[in-house]
Amino acid sequence: MTSRQLCVFYFTDLGKGLFECQSCGRHRKKTPGSGYSKLNSHLNSKHVGFAEEYAELHAAGTPSLTAFGFVDEVSRNIYQWMEWISARNLPITEVENKITRAVVITNPTTVKTLKQHMRHMGTSFCLMFDGWTSNSLHFLGIYVVFILDGERCQHLLALSLMEERQSAEAHVDHISAVLDVYEKEMDMVKFMVGDNCSTYQNIATGLGIPLIGCASHRFNLAINRFLQDYQPQIDQIQNLMIQLRH
Repeated sequence: MTSRQLCVFYFTDLGKGLFECQSCGRHRKKTPGSGYSKLNSHLNSKHVGFAEEYAELHAAGTPSLTAFGFVDEVSRNIYQWMEWISARNLPITEVENKITRAVVITNPTTVKTLKQHMRHMGTSFCLMFDGWTSNSLHFLGIYVVFILDGERCQHLLALSLMEERQSAEAHVDHISAVLDVYEKEMDMVKFMVGDNCSTYQNIATGLGIPLIGCASHRFNLAINRFLQDYQPQIDQIQNLMIQLRH
């Protein structure tokens, strides 16, 4: 193996001589014509055994570290438990159920540990959701998007059946119930991402937050906020226009 092969495998070229390590996310600068000494130095000091790992993955035919799926064991385990309780609409206490632990191959965890990872959402995040109808059943998938340590994170919160009507009010009640599971409030949602439909626009309008994906709705919210200080003058003009029509 060559230094170039190792660096191409472990680093992402961000352009302008900047490279990002796929294992730890740190950035390293490489000046033109300097070779790969700085990148190799990072691997030698921060990732002991990288050469053996590369040889093993290369022998197995794995084309890249991304395809290999480099995720630490703890993160993978927590994610699988979150996926389990979300996809099956189970209570969070299910992770400590003895029968569940007996049939699930994922390493055991506790409610306290799971809630600690859920707190990564913080108190300011985005919700991204979409509905899917099969015959007479309507399902709603809800993702949360937030920033953690300067990086964008996206997790599935729920994929569950909406048993009531599909109005904007019903969607808000459903989303609020999902957030309650994670001990979050609706006022923590700073914006939404969804289809450009009347239902989602009504949801965003009712909550007073932008709907990403609908430029006209965002513009309307911005104008309303800008004109708040001029509302008395606007009301006077509206009354005058009504009088002139008569």
